[in-house]
Amino acid sequence: MTKIATRSVKPSAVIGFELFPEYGYCRGRDTVTVVAGMDIGSVVQLSGGKYVGVNAAAVAALDADVRIIIDPEITSLATGDQTVTTLKVGPAGVARGGLKFLDTLTTAQINTVAAALEAKNIRVLATV
Repeated sequence: MTKIATRSVKPSAVIGFELFPEYGYCRGRDTVTVVAGMDIGSVVQLSGGKYVGVNAAAVAALDADVRIIIDPEITSLATGDQTVTTLKVGPAGVARGGLKFLDTLTTAQINTVAAALEAKNIRVLATV
């Protein structure tokens, strides 16, 4: 298999824009409970002092501290608690179609997640 066929999602497929990316203004290094299948664009929420992936069941009680994994190393990390780079605050914009969840969410649930991100000044941009 070619290397390109196994490449993870690139941050540019998720991040539309962010303020001062060269300084990491909108980014953070956080402890995330990594699970199989996580990739760039995975949405995580604060739970018990660390970040965990968002699934359909968690949306009803979504924590206000929602972040998006943007670390290119995410696919090579072992499962369990790892320190990864996340998009933590805006001004920033992300592609709605680039967001990833642990399972399938309805449009209404994705809208709830988008509202939580937009409350942190991270605009969720429509993708075509």
